[in-house]
Order: sequence, then structure tokens, then C-alpha cells
Amino acid sequence: MIGAVIIKHILNLDDRETVTQITENMYLQYFLGYSSYTKEAPFDPSLFVDIRKRLSEELIAEMNEKIHGFSMERSASNLDKEKKDNGPSGGEGVSHKGEVMFDATVCPQDIAYPTDIGLLNKAREISEEIIDELHYKNRVGKKPRTYREKARKTYLKVAQNRNPS
Repeated sequence: MIGAVIIKHILNLDDRETVTQITENMYLQYFLGYSSYTKEAPFDPSLFVDIRKRLSEELIAEMNEKIHGFSMERSASNLDKEKKDNGPSGGEGVSHKGEVMFDATVCPQDIAYPTDIGLLNKAREISEEIIDELHYKNRVGKKPRTYREKARKTYLKVAQNRNPS
């Protein structure tokens, strides 16, 4: 909830718009600790009223001071660690961690590109879900034809080709 309050104040949004932005933006959901994107609203906008009642300005100022203090301690300990690792001459004892990509053309192989037939199929499936949901809520007239079985068979036929085009 504190993350949602931070988003609300940084983006200068009202309560409802904050919930909408969190629902639509996977980066904001990641900031809030979600493990994957979800289409559902995380909470009701009226919950911000309860948060404002509980969090006084003194409590927010105290939280800011603690976060700032923690950040300063961490950066100081990182500087001390670098001095120990590098030694007096600067290059001794350097530990290398992580993975570095130097060229912009280098990227992981498991990325699905917009030209991928699987992305087109996923978009078709999502649009069918939206049609189903809207028809279920409205129930006016006949549901539009989507030819979903035919579309699925065509997708599988193309996807299973050795060289799909």
C-alpha cells in the first residue's frame, strides 16, 4: 500500500486514476512486488481514504528519514567494500559478478518478436475473451461470430510448418 501511495504522489493522480494506472501498467505492478502482470485491479480506490487516516504527516516524515538513513548506510558500506576489494593500487581483488551485454544487437534468444505468429494467436485469444466478457455483461442480441475453432486450426497448421510464413 505504501508503494501505491508513492505512485499516487509521484504521478500526481487521484485515487481512482492511481488504481487504473496500476491495473494497466506492468511496471507499476512490478514496483509493487507483483511476480507477473495481472488484469485485475489490486484494490478498491476507497482504500486510499483509510490509508490517509492511518498515516499522519509525522509518520510519513519518519519513514522518509529511515529510508534515507538506510540508503546512506548502504552506500557508505558499498564504498568501504570497494576500497577493500580494489586494494591500495586500485585493481587488486576485483570481483566480477553478473552478466554484461556490450552490443545493442546482442539480446537473449527467448524473446518473442512482434512478427511471431504466436503473438498474433495470443492477441486473437485475448480479443475472443473480451468479446465473450462484453457479451456476457450486455446480453443484447446474438453473440458475434468469431470462427475461433477455424482460427485455431489455421494457426496450428501454420505454426507446425517447418518454415511458417
